[in-house]
Amino acid sequence: MTIRSKLAFVLGVSMLLFIALIQVFGRRVMKEQVRVQEESTVRTDIKRVITLFEEEENGFVAFTESESFRADAAEILDPARNRSLDSHKVASVFLINQCDIIACADPSGRVLQARMFDRKSGGERAVPTDFQARLDMIKPLRETLSPAEDFSVILAFEKIPHLVVVHPSLKHPPNAFGDGLLIVARKIDGTFMEQLGRIANLPLRRLPTMKIGLPDGVKAALDAGTNRFTTAVRAVSEDTISGLVQVRDPGGAPALVMSFDAPRLLNALFNRSWTLFAGVFVGAVLLMMILSAVVIDKMVVARLSRLAAVVKTIDSDTDRPGPVPVEGGDEISGLAVSINGMLESLHDYNEERRDLIQRLESDSLEDPLTGLYNRRGFLTIGREYLNLSARNKTRMHLLFLDMDNLKQINDTFGHATGDEAIVRAAEIIKSVFRSSDVKSRLGGDEFAVFPIASSIQGLKSSLSRFHEKISEFNRSGICPFTLSFSSGVAGYDPENPSTIEDLLARADKRMYEEKRRKTENDDRA
Repeated sequence: MTIRSKLAFVLGVSMLLFIALIQVFGRRVMKEQVRVQEESTVRTDIKRVITLFEEEENGFVAFTESESFRADAAEILDPARNRSLDSHKVASVFLINQCDIIACADPSGRVLQARMFDRKSGGERAVPTDFQARLDMIKPLRETLSPAEDFSVILAFEKIPHLVVVHPSLKHPPNAFGDGLLIVARKIDGTFMEQLGRIANLPLRRLPTMKIGLPDGVKAALDAGTNRFTTAVRAVSEDTISGLVQVRDPGGAPALVMSFDAPRLLNALFNRSWTLFAGVFVGAVLLMMILSAVVIDKMVVARLSRLAAVVKTIDSDTDRPGPVPVEGGDEISGLAVSINGMLESLHDYNEERRDLIQRLESDSLEDPLTGLYNRRGFLTIGREYLNLSARNKTRMHLLFLDMDNLKQINDTFGHATGDEAIVRAAEIIKSVFRSSDVKSRLGGDEFAVFPIASSIQGLKSSLSRFHEKISEFNRSGICPFTLSFSSGVAGYDPENPSTIEDLLARADKRMYEEKRRKTENDDRA
């Protein structure tokens, strides 16, 4: 495949990928922005619905706390009068004040008398069977309020939500209810939702409190928290978005769920605009790709072809390749200059690369806190020492050191002082052992040195110098802590070779034997 064919293929694939990315991700991002803006508008509508609901609630409280209403209520509930709710005067009390239940209760909340009027049929109905049980839910709320304070709640009687207002008689003396309570309830039905919807200019409707058919995410949003009002927004389809408001009863259970649908005007406008934009965009990209291919072919491909032909000639002249000819002063001519420079500086480049590799290897093998080898470095260099020892038939010894009191230092002075103790120990190890020895911090408070000596005498001498340095440091008092080490030694015999890991394990085991002896001696002391 020629470079021109590859260029055409790459440009074509790039164009398709670019268009696909814009179509998928660009459209998704912009559509999400549209959805967020629509959701913000719906949430504003939701706030308006809640405000209007509370205003309607407050208005109902005001209607039912008037002296005239209380007098009418007393007459309706008076058993001695036994007024029929079918009479025009009695019915007008329910109709004018838009209430459905009027009741009175003693101070404890026990209902003494209750009557219910059906405003649609114009006749009396039986009070809901769960009327008393639901009213009992407001007892904890009443206990938090003043005895003379009106309040309103939403309660569901026989699964139908009602706006319930409680008027303590202490607030309106003298009265016909003694020191008890006047309770007025208004059914939140379709008529209520229509009236509230007209005020809000929204198609409000009531949903079942079980929220059947709603997605789990919407249910979770409505059931979250403990606020009286909880809200959610749901994109129903490409054309419709819904706002939902849930109102809780005093027990925290859902008593009313309101919903309204709004057309997704922004989404529809976006879809139409995107179709037009996508067509124009694809055409523009296609034209740009064609023009780019023509220009690149003329300004780049042809010249690169000529440069490639010259480079092939240079490759064939292995004895003394000549310089690549330089044409003009643009990037391609710069490429020719770079090729010439590359041929002249290849050796220097290789040297720099080797130095870089060595630095990288050093970084990966060194412990950053102490400057000693880390575990990886110790194992890597240690294996090379073992190979050298095996070839030269020389014995070596590995020393394993463990700080006895690092945990005590950390607990007493803090981890920063613990790090200082590790650094001080590393400095002593560096000063005592030879530069040719592999000195390592294996991790935490564990150190290892290998090979510290090729004989027992050399080993004893090295250990003696190490313990003297530790004692000098502790006597100096330059730090608030003292250092103490337990050690273990493992020897390497070239006649009976072992791995660096085996040596470490043996030395570690002997170190723990010494640490145990120290502990036993301290206990006896």
